[in-house]
Amino acid sequence: MKVSLAAQIFSQRVASTMKGILRLAPDKLSNTAEGTAEFCLFMNNAFDSVNGTNINSNIELRCAVQSKSVHHDFWLEAIKTFESMKFLRSNGAQYVLPTVKNWIHSLKGLRYLWHTLNSKGFDFLSGKAECVLTKDPIKK
Repeated sequence: MKVSLAAQIFSQRVASTMKGILRLAPDKLSNTAEGTAEFCLFMNNAFDSVNGTNINSNIELRCAVQSKSVHHDFWLEAIKTFESMKFLRSNGAQYVLPTVKNWIHSLKGLRYLWHTLNSKGFDFLSGKAECVLTKDPIKK
């Protein structure tokens, strides 16, 4: 599956639409729709947090990582959330999807990468491929 398709489904727009339908016509969706909307919003935020390219953005998690950005707290909570996810096989056995394990590894890796680079004087970490590491051009 292409990541871009998953990102379109697990989006803020889908979550907001589901929540709006629940408010306006609660009988039109199942009682699990609110949880699904929350999951869509969580995944939207997870995608945003690893894809920030600009130093500033109207969406806090969609910007480059900086010392005081919200990424740090979000990543800690996201790791806990992913670690709590369990799925059931048809026989009732629990398992964890490889995708969930990979999100955990990726977020832990980004935290480590940020702390290492920041300790070496880097001010920003961008998700943009051609601009992965940047130093503030104004600082000398």
